[in-house]
Amino acid sequence: MKRDSYQDERYITMNPFTCLTTQRSGQTEIRRRWKSRDGHTHEFVLRAPFVAGEYAEQVYNALLYFSFDGQRLRPGASAYQHELLDLMGWPSTGRYTQRLEEALHYLMSLEITTNTYRQRQKLRLLRTRVLASYEIAREGRYRRIRWEWAPDFIRQQREGDQIYLSARTYFALPSPTTRRIYRLMLAMTIPDGRPLVSDLKHFVENRLGAHFDRPSATARWLEPHLEELRRRRLLLGFIILPGRIVLARYPTSGPEALQILEHLPAHIARRLPPTNLTGIARTHLMGERALELLEGLDVVLRD
Repeated sequence: MKRDSYQDERYITMNPFTCLTTQRSGQTEIRRRWKSRDGHTHEFVLRAPFVAGEYAEQVYNALLYFSFDGQRLRPGASAYQHELLDLMGWPSTGRYTQRLEEALHYLMSLEITTNTYRQRQKLRLLRTRVLASYEIAREGRYRRIRWEWAPDFIRQQREGDQIYLSARTYFALPSPTTRRIYRLMLAMTIPDGRPLVSDLKHFVENRLGAHFDRPSATARWLEPHLEELRRRRLLLGFIILPGRIVLARYPTSGPEALQILEHLPAHIARRLPPTNLTGIARTHLMGERALELLEGLDVVLRD
């Protein structure tokens, strides 16, 4: 894998269109509805012959990877079947080939209707599929898969808020839930990496696509996945409170580290050594020190 990064879009990521299970569901509709702080009612509706499991989300990310030219997503792309399987870490057996084909069919057949997507900071009502078409053709010993993104879907990708993911990181994560939280963490903490503070029920049901009757069960389910992300140094730390969740991800630069420190408990910020420098030199040095401080901590946020 020569290139590691690829592009997705913030609001698409925040509204998952597969189940978190490893198998397909007999459902034919997903409907989520909530009110934002400004009183606006958001709705996300998905209709399909069936709702695919999280394997279709992996295929979607693999298609994004091969569609990204280093600057933007192309409206159509192709890859050999073994390249897609290798990227996802799937064996090249009949079962996984069938799962790949099922995911492609699902991405072309589902229909999303939502008013939760933003383009150039404006909410937009959108009705779209994910793929407009795909084909599988044999080229000698190999099978090549070609696909075209649906026109409204690629427009959202280009005119919405882009996020950039690591394919190596995403496909190495061990479970559907950790993979989805990794994507959500990048989408919901841009542009400056500030910690995410969210209603716990909203985060779990509308963003992750899961459901639990009791908050204690929700916390028990979430904690191992968050600990896994923290162990891999993707998550600085987390707090799960009754009705609320706080997530902080690792910073990617000095300025981002300073932004994160502003929102973390004061006892952490007090560990940052002072300096007599001023101006740009001070900002640069403090940013580097903040980055070192955060990377050296075992736990930043924790109950």
